[in-house]
This record gives sequence, structure tokens and C-alpha cells, in this order.
Amino acid sequence: MRVGICYDAMEDYGFKTVNFDSCNRPTKKTIYTIAEIVESQRHDICLVGGIRGFLDSFEKYQCDLFFPIYGGSLGTGKQTWFPTTLELLNLPFIGTNAMGVLLACNKYHTKLIASANNIPTIPSVLFREDIELHSTPSIPFDFPCVVKPNFESHSRGVFLAHSMADLNKKVSKLLKEYHQPILCEPFLSGSEITVSLYEQDGVPKVFGMAEIVGMDGNTLEIYSYENKHLQKCPKIIPRISSVTNDIIKLYAIKAFKEFGCHDYCRVDFRLDDQGNPYLLEVTPIPSLPLSASFFTAGRLYNNSPEVVIGNIISSAKKRFNLVRKG
Repeated sequence: MRVGICYDAMEDYGFKTVNFDSCNRPTKKTIYTIAEIVESQRHDICLVGGIRGFLDSFEKYQCDLFFPIYGGSLGTGKQTWFPTTLELLNLPFIGTNAMGVLLACNKYHTKLIASANNIPTIPSVLFREDIELHSTPSIPFDFPCVVKPNFESHSRGVFLAHSMADLNKKVSKLLKEYHQPILCEPFLSGSEITVSLYEQDGVPKVFGMAEIVGMDGNTLEIYSYENKHLQKCPKIIPRISSVTNDIIKLYAIKAFKEFGCHDYCRVDFRLDDQGNPYLLEVTPIPSLPLSASFFTAGRLYNNSPEVVIGNIISSAKKRFNLVRKG
């Protein structure tokens, strides 16, 4: 089977190193690594590249299946560029469709959908512009609270606010920097847990979980850009009870289904001081460096990237009836 790898690599935009501006795009090293794994599964691979080149010449690739690792560089719905295009052209592809990706891109709407489906989430306030912020004398939860851009990925723009004055300052700054609504939610003092899933025969399965901790091994305060990309905080098998473990798995699988995810996904949770899990985000197109949470969580449970990618491809092949393609 011929698999086309679709991507917008950071090097294609002039970036030479991973930094604040480039971290939301994969490196070519990541692209080549995934391509090698796909090839090791006895598939032919084609490096399709970015969306603009794809639109100009998609017919020449003659691929049986496309694998959009990441696509798009502009707008709040940039992650939907490849899924939307591939759906429009009626081409089979790995991963969630444009609707599911777009729903999950909106952190505030993610909470509404999860809550409507009895998946616990923490309350939140969305500030769309400065006037809303300045006309709000208080928020319906205690400080400290977490503020973050509503559509951003890779933990960019995530901060703690410790007072109303601090909240005003940080939200105003983020509104100007990101030009999108800013989400405000209570800070939970428990662990941050990430859950990795793939589909087997149309059924989502948790293949790995990880607790993200600080460099000192203690509970991480917030998973910010600095923690994620600069310090590269460790990820360990979650230090939680078997009951909490099972509850988190149940909620992760339910989120996978309710957001219409396909083939693979990552779901993030935060625990409160009593150990109760609350859904933070659903990520239908998670980052795929081998060091990323998605693969690291699997390795903690003896699931290698090769096994994971193999299951992801098998899921998409069955969904598009490509089993005979090899």
C-alpha cells in the first residue's frame, strides 16, 4: 500500500530550531522518523509535504492512504486544513475528520460537549475581548486560576493568575498576542495525566497513560510551553489508584467517541486535591515526535511507536476498506 505523508514542517517556514514560534509544526526529523516506521510496516511512502503543494499536484502521488501529521499555518482552524481538503477530494486518510478536529480545537466547546456527555470538566469563563474582561468584577471560582488561549496548541500562552488584577493583566496581554478568546479556569493541584488511544476494529483502546511531573519529580504546577519544550518535563506511569486509572480510561474512551475521533487521539486530564479527574483537552492530531506524550505514554506500557503506528494504519485501512491493499 502506498501511504502519503502530509505535513507542514517548521523548516518549510524558515525555522531552524524548535522555539515558541515554530513548536506548533513538526520538524523534518519527526516526518522522516514516522515515514521510516510506516515503511517498516511494508508500505511504500510518499512525502507529500505541505497543503499548497498538495493542492497543486495531489493526483500525481497515486496514494492509497494519506497520513496528515499536521497541516496549516494560519487561523484558529489550521489543524483542519488537511482533513478538510482530503474529505473534499474524497481521498482516504488516517485520523479524525475535519468536524471532529474543529470541535476539539475549541477548548471552551470541548468542555461543553464533555459536560453534556457526563464527562467531568472544571468550570470556565471565556473572555472574547477586553470589554468583557473589564466589565467582570469577579470570577466564579477562587484564585489561582489558569489562563490560556482558547484555540492554541503546544501549551503556548498558558499562565497562572493569582488575583483579579493579575488576571486582567494576563488576559489583556494574551488577547493582544493571540487574537483569539482567552479561557480562564480554576487551578487544580493534582496530577496532570495524558492518555493515548488508538482504534482496533472500530473500538477505541487506551494503550498508554502518563503522569507529567516537574524536573524534581513532584506534581507539575502547570504544563506550560517552558515545561513542555524547554525543560522537557519527565513522564512517568501515573501514581494513581486502580480505581482512578479505570475511571480515566473510561472517560478518555467516551471522549474519543463523542468527538468522533478516528484511528488515534490523545486526551488530557487534571486531578483535583481529592484525586478526582477532570477532562482538560481532546487532541485528535497529537504531536508525533518519538519523545512526545503520545508515544511516551505507550512506551511506559511496552507499546512501541512501531506497534502504535501499525495499529493506526490498520484501523484506517479497515475503515476505508483498504485491507486488500497490503
